[in-house]
Order: sequence, then C-alpha cells, then structure tokens
Amino acid sequence: MCRWTIDDRNPEFALGRCRPPPRFGPAQKLRRINRSGGWSHDRKRRDRSAPARDAVGVSAATTLALLAAALTAACTLPQLHWAFRATKGVSLSAWLQGLFLGTIWATYGAATGQRVLLLSEGAFALGSAAIAWRLLPPPRAAASVLGCIALVSTLFWLLGPGACLILASIASLTARLAQIATSVRTRSAAGVSVATWLLLAASNALWAANGVVRADTVFAWSAAAGALASLIVAVTCFTIRAPSRLG
Repeated sequence: MCRWTIDDRNPEFALGRCRPPPRFGPAQKLRRINRSGGWSHDRKRRDRSAPARDAVGVSAATTLALLAAALTAACTLPQLHWAFRATKGVSLSAWLQGLFLGTIWATYGAATGQRVLLLSEGAFALGSAAIAWRLLPPPRAAASVLGCIALVSTLFWLLGPGACLILASIASLTARLAQIATSVRTRSAAGVSVATWLLLAASNALWAANGVVRADTVFAWSAAAGALASLIVAVTCFTIRAPSRLG
C-alpha cells in the first residue's frame, strides 16, 4: 500500500504522488533482522543442531540401556550352571538379596511401563530364585520366593517406589559383601562362578554410563559402586580358587 508524502526538496513528490518503498538487498535485510532482535544465521544453525545433539544423547542412552539389560538378564546363567556341579562357597544370603532387589526393579519397571527394565530384572530375579532353590530344600526355597514377593509388594504399598529403589541399591552392595564374606569364611569358592560376577560388573558399568549420558548422577554413582563391588567379588573368588588350581 502506498504512502502519500510531501517532500519539499523534490517538487515531483510535492504534488502528492506515491512514494516507492525503500529497497533492501540481502545484506541490508540481514542487518535489519539482526538489529530488530530476529534470528541470525548463526542462531538458526545452533537451533537446528540442538535436536541433533539431543537425538545422539537419546540414542547412546538407549544403546547402553539395551546392552546393560541383556547382560543383566544373562548374568545368572553361569552361576546356575555351576551350582549343579558344586555349591561350596556360594552365599545363600547374596542370592536371596539378589532375588529381593531384582523383584523390586522388575516391579518398578512394570509400574512405570519400562519393559526393558521389567524383562531384564525379571530374568535376574528368576535366575536368583533358581540359584537359591538349588541351595535350599524345595519347601524352604518356595517359602523364600513367596516371602520375597510378599515383602516387595508390602514395601511398595507402604513406602512407595522411591524408598524401595534405595533399598534395592543397598541390597545390591550388601549382596556382594555377603558373597565375599562367605568365600573368605569358608576359604572356598569352588561353587562360585567368576563369570557371573564379571558379567554383573560389566552390566553395572554400562548402567553407570547410561546414567552419565542421562545426567542422572545418583543412578550413575550407584551403578558404578555395584560394578566395583562385583569386580571385587570376582577377584576375591578367583584368588581363593587359584591355589587349588595350582595344587
């Protein structure tokens, strides 16, 4: 739409003719946009690169979680296989606590809709129950499994998921300490699968890396502590079994 102006310096426009709008080249347009607080080319590039960085972070976290879940689900298999050959030095308390913490995490995964967590921790809980079943008479093993399920259900109802996850983190460390104490007390690790504890160390290390990528400091430190404790269990059991191998 034209603007009607009166320009005393130009008699042609003094007659009231339509004044043409000013023209801007690409450089002038860019300067005008930047001066008015609009988006510059650099800001647009940064804005486009932010979703790409977020996508890379989500992809890395998902990959780490899937690898950690696969190792968590499979880590009890070597110990279960070994328990049919020998059980000396295996801590019953460690695997009952493993059943407890696995049930808590599986229940949390079911409650929050995290199917990967539900499947991996559910497999770990079932493996722990099978190992405890091998160490106990069937009636006591059945009572232990049912009691664990009832205890976890009651704790979730009374305390909520947050407190239960804290208990699961504590049980993760005390289970490893129980296995170290049993091996040292009996001076035997004949029935302990070192591979199981190495797999646990690897899975916890991957969970810790997942927590770092997601910027979840508490989760990362908790998983890192579990990885270190599992590695200590593996080294302890390997050291106790080494003299018998040399002999």
